[in-house]
Amino acid sequence: MPRYTSVARLLAHRANHALGGPADPDAVAADLDLLDSAAAIEAWWWTCDVAGDFAQPAWRDRAADRAARLARGAGGYADGLLAAADRRLAAADRPAGSGERRNGA
Repeated sequence: MPRYTSVARLLAHRANHALGGPADPDAVAADLDLLDSAAAIEAWWWTCDVAGDFAQPAWRDRAADRAARLARGAGGYADGLLAAADRRLAAADRPAGSGERRNGA
């Protein structure tokens, strides 16, 4: 099941990176691609969190693009979605040790 496989791999990448282990950016990007195809409704925030963990501006931009794309089809929920995305993207921009929560809250 690609949805669960992609999330499990992303969690493993994040945990390994947090513990100081090596990370293969190409493998992370491939798992983000898999997530896009399997769980697009969640892809924006997973991508945002991974971008923050790895300090990857391109992945942060990708998360913003995914949120905007989702919002275009969200009807009356678009404003709320974009506001949540803005908060989460701002949190991803802060350094992990800044004392602020990094998971969008």
